Amino acid sequence: MSDPGDGMYTLEYYVDYARKLNEIGVHSIAIKDMAGLLTPRGATILVGALRAELPDMPIHMHTHDTAGVGVAAMIAAAEAGADIVDVAIDGMSGMTSQPSMGAVVASLKGTDLDTGLGLDSIEPLGTYWDDVRGLYLPFESGQLAGTSDVYVHEIPGGQYTNLLFQSKQLGLSEKWAQIKTAYAQANKLLGDIPKVTPSSKVVGDLAQFMVSQGLTPEEVIEGASTLALPQSVVEFFQGIRPQDVLSHAMYPKVFADWQTFMAVYGEVEVLPTNLFLKPMKEGDEVTLELSKGRQFFIKLVSLPPPSADGVRQVIMELNGERWFVGITDQFADLGEGARAEKATSDEGSIGSPMPGVVVDYKVKIGDVVAEGEPLVVLSAMKMETVLPAPCSGKVTRVLHNAGDQVEPEDLLLTIE
Repeated sequence: MSDPGDGMYTLEYYVDYARKLNEIGVHSIAIKDMAGLLTPRGATILVGALRAELPDMPIHMHTHDTAGVGVAAMIAAAEAGADIVDVAIDGMSGMTSQPSMGAVVASLKGTDLDTGLGLDSIEPLGTYWDDVRGLYLPFESGQLAGTSDVYVHEIPGGQYTNLLFQSKQLGLSEKWAQIKTAYAQANKLLGDIPKVTPSSKVVGDLAQFMVSQGLTPEEVIEGASTLALPQSVVEFFQGIRPQDVLSHAMYPKVFADWQTFMAVYGEVEVLPTNLFLKPMKEGDEVTLELSKGRQFFIKLVSLPPPSADGVRQVIMELNGERWFVGITDQFADLGEGARAEKATSDEGSIGSPMPGVVVDYKVKIGDVVAEGEPLVVLSAMKMETVLPAPCSGKVTRVLHNAGDQVEPEDLLLTIE
């Protein structure tokens, strides 16, 4: 972050993220600069903006010294309002590690940010770790100096030396420069993702695969369906979610019902238990706090009888504003097959392409829509499908409501 505002991770992105963390009650905010990309100017801007937004929030700054500017960046962060900065004892500092403790202590001595530590107390520790490091010399990565090209490839400090060692094991030592270039390309192919374990491994695996196979980014895209990509890359695109997989394996029916419920109603933990289990009656009033500082006053005004197709137009007030919400009464006695009308072959007759649940209608009766405009959202096992308008025209019928179960070809709405 040498120039906040570039790309998808803008200054407002970070400030907004910190604001959301504060809203859910976090006790401190840590800035984890995995690759050591934060320059002194970037640290001043970022920490300064966070301090202005959250004046009482403890801010913890972590970086790596890959490019050699870690000490300056940590001092800038401290001057901008950071409460904690990470450093390493001199004998273990620098390069892909954290910046030097001694250098930060000496730089702040005599200032308002004086650490109170003396270099004479740090020196024996540095000497000890110098000796220890000498014992493990055969395991050093071979990196002799910092490298400013980290601002291009963005390899995290914790991965840099591992990747360098892996390249040697794969016989790609002489192609280290190409691997760093491929890392930046792989990151873009994967969507410019935050690179920290395990996502950083996915980027590194793809980069080494590209170099070993002599592939360009364009060739990876063209051959994606046939290339023997690393499993970590395949699973990344599959979106493996072990918790969901295990839940489905143990309780397939319960899990499917839960996913359907979540798709339609979202999180309901904020509802008091009695309100969730015992529906409101006409005239009932309740105050709900959906999040810190977000309260809603709700009153159930009227619950009319169901219409011929089983729909109740519930009348309620939300913070004094009247709302009319259509809800299908699943217990209304409408006779066999009363709501099972099927779509026809007419272009404006829109039926469900699959069994599922209606999540949301994007239109209402009387709306004029253009061809391709979204009409309704369906969900089946958490796979959401948005049905577009097959033609332009006016919506004349809407047959279901959010939460309704539908079967293939059930008529959802009509356009004339």
